[in-house]
Amino acid sequence: MRNLDNAMRLYERREKHPGGILTVSLQMRQLLYGTEIEERKKRQIRTLMCRGVLGEREYSKALPDKRVRRSKSAYRPGADYFRCYLSKAISNVMNRLTSRYKNEAARKEFYSKLAAIADAIHLCDSHETIANLFEDRPSDELIDLVLRETAILVKSDFNADEKLEEGLAAGQRELSEFMSGVRDLTGLEWEESEKYDRRLTLVSFFDPWYSEDERTQRWGVMCYSNPTTLNVSPPLMFFDALRRSVIAREAVNLFTPRIADSVPKLYEQSEYLATKLLHDKYEREFWLLARHGLREETKKSEIASVSDFFAYYESFVGDDLYRLIWSRLREMTRLSLQISSLSEYARILDAIAARPVRVKLEEKEVELFKTLLIRPDMPLSQLARSISASIPTTTKMMQRLRQKACLRFFILPDDRALGLEEYLLLMKSDQPDRLPFVLWRIPYCRHIYRLYGSMDYFAVINVPIGKDGFVDKLNQALKENSLASEIVTVASIADYSNTSFEYWDPVESVWHVHWDSWGAGLAKALSEYQFSHQVQTLGRRIDRAKIDVLDLKIMEQLEYDCRKSYSDLGKALGVSGAYVSRKVSRLLRNQVFRPIAKPFKIAGEEYGLVTISCDSAHIPPIVSCLDKLPAWRGAMVRGDFNGLLAQIGVPSGELNQLFMVLDDRLVKRGTAKCEFHVVGMWSSLRRWHHPSLYSKERGWRFDEEAYLEVVPRYAK
Repeated sequence: MRNLDNAMRLYERREKHPGGILTVSLQMRQLLYGTEIEERKKRQIRTLMCRGVLGEREYSKALPDKRVRRSKSAYRPGADYFRCYLSKAISNVMNRLTSRYKNEAARKEFYSKLAAIADAIHLCDSHETIANLFEDRPSDELIDLVLRETAILVKSDFNADEKLEEGLAAGQRELSEFMSGVRDLTGLEWEESEKYDRRLTLVSFFDPWYSEDERTQRWGVMCYSNPTTLNVSPPLMFFDALRRSVIAREAVNLFTPRIADSVPKLYEQSEYLATKLLHDKYEREFWLLARHGLREETKKSEIASVSDFFAYYESFVGDDLYRLIWSRLREMTRLSLQISSLSEYARILDAIAARPVRVKLEEKEVELFKTLLIRPDMPLSQLARSISASIPTTTKMMQRLRQKACLRFFILPDDRALGLEEYLLLMKSDQPDRLPFVLWRIPYCRHIYRLYGSMDYFAVINVPIGKDGFVDKLNQALKENSLASEIVTVASIADYSNTSFEYWDPVESVWHVHWDSWGAGLAKALSEYQFSHQVQTLGRRIDRAKIDVLDLKIMEQLEYDCRKSYSDLGKALGVSGAYVSRKVSRLLRNQVFRPIAKPFKIAGEEYGLVTISCDSAHIPPIVSCLDKLPAWRGAMVRGDFNGLLAQIGVPSGELNQLFMVLDDRLVKRGTAKCEFHVVGMWSSLRRWHHPSLYSKERGWRFDEEAYLEVVPRYAK
């Protein structure tokens, strides 16, 4: 099989096998594709196909009496028939070769290429994608292997109609299995679902009037009603991994309340939840790469990171997240409410995540926790020795701690060492849903937090040294395009971050912050603090370090988990672990960054953002007192106000007490001027600088004009 024409002839040579619903549907598709007939006739023909009727007489009764008008597009059934062979070949190659890829990075590359080839089986209306596999392409080992496998199927006794029946039988069993999984996930019985239909059936044939392209959202399946029937595209039935994944996705759709069906792009939720239903870890890995099909929109846009979006909320709530979501959706349905956007849907998750979760920590876990706060990147063997436990016990304890405390390991970079200045912006906006959408399109925007108070958003933007004027131009553009009515801008001079067990009660396993004594201690520290050389040196930053793109790639990996091993980092980046070790040691030695551990579930269930405008002499005693609180992160700042900007974490329900103490001890005594905001932690956006922005020869690539043009372009 050297070219596409040979592939097309498979359909003409099919007579050696008895025809089935696959062949019949291709014949009807060839006859009716692109025609305009009344919907009643279409339903009759689809009903016959759903029932698996093969006789021509039954179909002839349903065909229109008058001559139908056909569209200009020519349909070749051979292309769709070949897709079934190609799909089975891809499935065989995946099943045979997966075991060879022990390395996760190598396996991901293999699956990415395989998913790209699998794209060719999704389109129903064009032969171009399939033709590209044969013609005008450089040699590709994996494509060649898939085509050779296809040729073997052609020469064998492979009967597409018979194999489709086998795949359909497997699919029906899988649908039942996955629906049981969704029931366990959501706590909703199928009979209680809004979409319940006891006549639910699964079929597979080529629909005469249906085609898919890059704009198709729910690809691979057509859903008919009365009765509810899922028609899975025949090529997918031959690809084991894709068949199971798509059917798992449809099982989630069947349980999803109708109130969520109209939310744009929320189909990604069911595609993500399919990974929780798939038992095979390799199929889960493949689905995460292949689930977008040919949807170029979701491959390129921020929605492609939806897995991280839901995993983020799961880390706060745990396995009950989806039970709670479905409960909220059913409640909103009963109240006749509507959800019109993804941001509105995210507010439901915000509210669920914001509920306090009582966490019980054992004595050894607290000991391990404290050690990690001091040295987040300490090797496991050293951690085990420090708490007098075995390595296996410490490993299990670490896993429990990550889950219980939602403990995450990051790095805190020194921006000036990287050749960057860090600007912190507090913004009031008349378009609170639009502002973050615009800012996030500027690649140097690192963080965006939703605020509740006098300001709506807090954003962190890094700017290469020497480009300081950009922030003023950006602020002006935001105001001119009605995205921000008020902006407070400060530059970070020094960074702080700390988690403390000062007020931890080991008996009750909770934090008891004594706000009266803490406030008295703050007042005393301010009155007793003696000015010293520390005042003058506070905020001094190190000079710029020598870095390259690999350094940034390493830091990008560590930003998501600073405990990742050097060997894993090396595999992900294509270098040796020893080389990564030397790189990291140099970066740490030059104080380019420092590792930090941050719990999200305990110590700081609620966060407030406080701006403290004060004399620099007051900053050290304020910082020393904040270090005693469960968790905080902040910066010494200069700009529209001079002083301290702090995100402070407190136990659930105690944020108001923090604000009251700071107001009593700082504002009313004339020591500082303060502004208080509640931080919407669960709707925040965070990322690391993309390494492509930097080159060793030219430094940071900063296209100021392009970034400023983003504002008017996306303002409306």
